Amino acid sequence: MSEITVSDARARLADVVDAARVGHDPVYLTRRGHRVAAVIDADDLDALMSARHRRSRPCAGDRVHRPWVTGGNKPPLGGLRGAT
Repeated sequence: MSEITVSDARARLADVVDAARVGHDPVYLTRRGHRVAAVIDADDLDALMSARHRRSRPCAGDRVHRPWVTGGNKPPLGGLRGAT
């Protein structure tokens, strides 16, 4: 993991991109000592975005499909044995 100021990155953009691409390690851009952005390999970004998308989709049986678990509506009783 490396850091470089925005102004230095501007002057050495090709080197910054190559460092992120070849090393598969983000290069953080700083302004006034604080991280403000990062340059990462495009394939690494695609992998992160794909993983994020997979995690954001609800799976069957999640609370999204069962609102009564969190105190919302009660489940329908029609399918339960012995329910009258």
